[in-house]
Amino acid sequence: TFRPKAEPVDDGGMFGKLLNQLAGTLWVDLEEDQVARLEVKLLRRVSFFAGIAGALDRMELNLVRVRVAPGVWLNASSRIDLEGRKLLSPVRFRAFENCTDFRRVTELPALGSN
Repeated sequence: TFRPKAEPVDDGGMFGKLLNQLAGTLWVDLEEDQVARLEVKLLRRVSFFAGIAGALDRMELNLVRVRVAPGVWLNASSRIDLEGRKLLSPVRFRAFENCTDFRRVTELPALGSN
């Protein structure tokens, strides 16, 4: 599991502000040192440029990866859900992706061939 440090990262930018408010759980495959699963949540609201440019009120990210061959990991599912504001407009974004039936491509056709 991870949480922000007691002393926040200060890079002077939006990324540091966001990073300081993220917590979650990361699962790592110890044999191949690969991320197998990730769950991240925004702990509290993050505003950008004193709230004038916008704010991120809620964010959740989930990712599940699978090993399809030695050293080859692919995303099996992902979900991101966020709510906030961009300038004066509310923003809500939600995306889901599920991937199955992974198969190795044995030969790619040459470019320009029919």
